[in-house]
Amino acid sequence: MQYDTLYQPLRKPEAIAAVPGYTTNAIPSFTSGTMAHKATDVFAGDWSQMLVGQRMGLEIRTISEVISAK
Repeated sequence: MQYDTLYQPLRKPEAIAAVPGYTTNAIPSFTSGTMAHKATDVFAGDWSQMLVGQRMGLEIRTISEVISAK
């Protein structure tokens, strides 16, 4: 979950607020450590229903350099 500068949780955008969401860290990975030579991660599901999102900071810059065409 992301928080604002006052540590309040950020709200979902209205376009996806009504979409149910589920968070999990319950998918184990066995492709490292002692199982690396024996295991493969496989994920199955109805991928047409999958939505992946990540909220990142927005940065806007003003270009201060001018490039002249020759």
